Amino acid sequence: MAFVLVQHLDPHHPSLLPELLGKATRMRVTQATDETPVQPDHVYVIPPNATLTIEGGVLRVRPAEGDSGPRLPIDRLFGSLAEDQGHNAVCLLFSGSGSDGTIGLRAVKEHGGMAMAQSPESAQHDPILRSAISTGLVDHVLPPEELAAKLMEYATYLMLTRLFPPFSQADAGDVRTQGGPRSEGRPRGAEFTVRLPLLDRTPNAGSESPPAATAGPGAPRRRILVVEDSWDFAESLRSVLEVAGHEVEVAAEGEQALTKVMSFHPDIVVCDIGLPGQMDGNAVATAIRRDPRYGSPYLIALSGFGQPAEKARALAAGFDRHVTKAEHPRTLLSVLTDVPSQP
Repeated sequence: MAFVLVQHLDPHHPSLLPELLGKATRMRVTQATDETPVQPDHVYVIPPNATLTIEGGVLRVRPAEGDSGPRLPIDRLFGSLAEDQGHNAVCLLFSGSGSDGTIGLRAVKEHGGMAMAQSPESAQHDPILRSAISTGLVDHVLPPEELAAKLMEYATYLMLTRLFPPFSQADAGDVRTQGGPRSEGRPRGAEFTVRLPLLDRTPNAGSESPPAATAGPGAPRRRILVVEDSWDFAESLRSVLEVAGHEVEVAAEGEQALTKVMSFHPDIVVCDIGLPGQMDGNAVATAIRRDPRYGSPYLIALSGFGQPAEKARALAAGFDRHVTKAEHPRTLLSVLTDVPSQP
């Protein structure tokens, strides 16, 4: 996630904001320059006497257009963000005067993004907030410290929707991924289904924000071992779990998983069934249950297969729960929240 900060600045004086923000965050803070590709964990600050927009994931900085008429740099940024990022866009409004941002906020919502605003009672200047809130389109109105938590919840949701959609359970056969081939057998050929998502540009499309996907503010922090041979999937899942507040280690195959269990002492093991090598996920679960040296971690099978027989084999092997990769992204986090604490 990257942050782009637009403020109403004196056009004739340099801004100290990058320097001040740099002392308050570990992210890299820079003043935005033209044709800068947006990168995660970066904060970009608008320069004085300029307009800042985003096109194709690249920041565009241009001189402010003349001295006549109102300058609306927040509307300009929000409007371009809506066009460029669609449902991935998040706009936040903080203390300020005027109504800049209200028009851009409408654009963000029309493209399916998220809109949040600081609560007026917590702000020194509230006109800009009340103008936005009066549209009825702001998803969350909260004090600044609560906005941060809500933003992380939404970021987790977006991450999960990227992580899980590639997996969808077929009606029959051993198809593991959405769009996999299906066939009635030789010599009848095969059928491939490819689904390409389209950005819905109809008004109010996606105006309702999706529910939060984090473990919740009162959820315990867990030590979780992810056992998954797909590096991309494992690292994505690690990121999701760490955002939710958990401590995470990753293993790529069965023998390595057992070694990690001995050294890491996880509370929970999330293990793929289809592992390479001599030990599949069921064998890992059986080994952990048979040897008291591994402790008593809660075992969750995470698999692309969801037939009843597949689930029964996982539970018989020693898993406590079975979650298919086709299930909704929030399912896994919900399961983690319900896991009883270790004595």
